[in-house]
Parts: sequence; C-alpha cells; structure tokens
Amino acid sequence: MQDTPLPQHPNPSTPLHEIVVSWGKRLWNGPQLTPKPVVSLVRDEGSLQRQMQLTTARQLATALRMNGVEGEDEVMLSSLEGLVEANEIAFDEYTTRVQNLFPRHFARLDVTLRMKVAALSLPGEH
Repeated sequence: MQDTPLPQHPNPSTPLHEIVVSWGKRLWNGPQLTPKPVVSLVRDEGSLQRQMQLTTARQLATALRMNGVEGEDEVMLSSLEGLVEANEIAFDEYTTRVQNLFPRHFARLDVTLRMKVAALSLPGEH
C-alpha cells in the first residue's frame, strides 16, 4: 500500500470529518464529494424564540392530555394548539387560556415544564 498524503485545505476551519472523508476517498480513488450540512442554521433570535415557543406549546398540550384532558376539553386544547401553531394567537395568550381552562390539570404538570412555560411567557427582549 502506498502512502497517500493528506489533502491540503486552504481553509483552516474545514471540519475534521470533511478532511477525513476526502482523504478516504482519495485513498480509494473515489469521487471527491463534500458532505452536505445536516444542521439548519438559525436565521435570527426571533425565529429561535418562536421555535422554542411552538415546541413548548406542543409539549404542554401533550402533557395535559397525559394528565387526563379528554372529550370536549381535548377538542378545545387541540383548537388552541392549532391556533398557536398557525400564529393566530400569541404564545402568552395560549398559555393563559390553557391555565384558565385546565387549572387542576395545569397544577399537576411537572415543575420543569411549568417553569419553561413561565420563562417563555416573561416579557422581555423577544
């Protein structure tokens, strides 16, 4: 087996996995392909905040269903969840309505989830 030199990349910030893949393909005389990025970039802080709110809204609805919300109450919860996902109502309004409609169920939720809801509902630099 002959020695294959490591490829020299002009950009020192090239990720190690790209260098190793490139070297391996050269070793086996395969095509030189660069892997596509898997992670999508966050456009701005507002979109990250919105994504966190949507994820928390879904998590809150799921936790409430697991705590016994069913029947007509479940329909109301699904409607509210759909409204917040469609951006028809704000996250703060969603959480206020959920707390008012299901106070006993909300009180039985995990403390960390309630703290997460409270943190995302706080007025601030959103």
